[in-house]
Amino acid sequence: MLRRHFYTVCPIMHSSGSWGERVARAAGIIVLGVCLSFAVACTNTPTSEQCDALLDHVIDLQSREGGADKDLAPEIKRAVEGQKQKLAAHLRDNFLSGCQEDLTKEFVDCGLRARSTEQYAQCEEGPK
Repeated sequence: MLRRHFYTVCPIMHSSGSWGERVARAAGIIVLGVCLSFAVACTNTPTSEQCDALLDHVIDLQSREGGADKDLAPEIKRAVEGQKQKLAAHLRDNFLSGCQEDLTKEFVDCGLRARSTEQYAQCEEGPK
């Protein structure tokens, strides 16, 4: 009974050949599946979370260099934060698709490490 159920779940085990050959084929398919999943995981494409963080980071860098980190009244700081959020929301969709299509993980990592727009500009955009 168990063998019949196993054949339903794994048809390769029901194919011709000895039991050992069928097990070897099934093991080969499993190994191939694991290798393919690792290959997909190791792409050079940044995740949407990484791109989202980069957008927020670049907006923070630009606003700080524009004076948003200076001694401002609390209501002005709240207004600046609101403007940053509106800007990020406006740019997010286009930025995320462009980031994942055009940028590498290395560039995004470099951009996230940048502490100024000058440092960000020095990040090299290599081919994907």
